[in-house]
Amino acid sequence: KEYRLRRKIERESVELHLQQLKNQINPHFLFNSLNSLSVLIGTDSVLAKEFVLKLSKVYRYLLETRNESLSTVKEEIEFTRQYYFLQKIRFGDQLDLEIQVSPSCQEAKIPSMSLQMLVENAIKHNRITSQNPLRIHIYDEEDCLVVKNNYQPREESGEASMGVGFERIRTIYEYYSREKFVCSCQNGHYECKLPLLRNAL
Repeated sequence: KEYRLRRKIERESVELHLQQLKNQINPHFLFNSLNSLSVLIGTDSVLAKEFVLKLSKVYRYLLETRNESLSTVKEEIEFTRQYYFLQKIRFGDQLDLEIQVSPSCQEAKIPSMSLQMLVENAIKHNRITSQNPLRIHIYDEEDCLVVKNNYQPREESGEASMGVGFERIRTIYEYYSREKFVCSCQNGHYECKLPLLRNAL
């Protein structure tokens, strides 16, 4: 009985922490998007208008999932494609995203916005130039979704900081599963693995 009570308290603590993290995500995403838009307004007004239209679709997804901790891989991939389109307008050929995910993974679940956060993290912390384009690859491997990019850190950023987005992803896995969200840097690549949650409600 004491063990069950302790587990209940621990779970409630994790749930509270998760809710606090959720409340920080949307403003964080909007702030970064508006920064990108401000750059476009001064350089290309036509693209800026297109950016606003795509941003509205992206933000609709954020509003629809704001109270959800998990989404299907299919939903997350579609959301990430929309986000990538916004960044592609800004970076052009200097940024590339390749997605190769098996059909069998589409209905499995992962933390909401996790793919977009990992792509955003790669863009934020790496040099992106015509001489050093950023290549991001999303694929499935051993019941995980892998997000991998060539590692070319910006001098001012140093080691990529985890931030509230990464903390939220880890907290969701702690709440729903014993599986761990892990990141590593080796052989010139930064890699994050999102375990697929096939039985989560």
